[in-house]
Amino acid sequence: MEEIGVPPKRLRNLIGESIEGHIITLAEFVKELDDHPPLLELRVNWPATGAFRAIFFYKEDEFNQYLYFTQAVIKKYTFSQEFEAAVIKSEKMMRNFFESQQKGDDSNDQEKFRRCYADVKASARD
Repeated sequence: MEEIGVPPKRLRNLIGESIEGHIITLAEFVKELDDHPPLLELRVNWPATGAFRAIFFYKEDEFNQYLYFTQAVIKKYTFSQEFEAAVIKSEKMMRNFFESQQKGDDSNDQEKFRRCYADVKASARD
């Protein structure tokens, strides 16, 4: 994703080659969280281990796409309470991040994101 960012929906199946020369297909490795836009999830399934899910959002300017990963879990089952909790935390972080931009916060995006993460983490302890 560092090289290509979040591709349009029609281009989300990637085909590549391993070092050993084996063909690798990543099918729908990025997916919108339908009930939580504009959050997305990076998806990697390991049948013996579980399903890795990394929740993120992005913003773009005219030259770049910036990805902000918020939470990650390994799901053992299709429904996961831990994943649902991670989505709620991610929504709070994203909302705080974009609200700080609207307020004219002139700190850089990385610093804003760190503060949003710290705020959500602190509120989870309360």
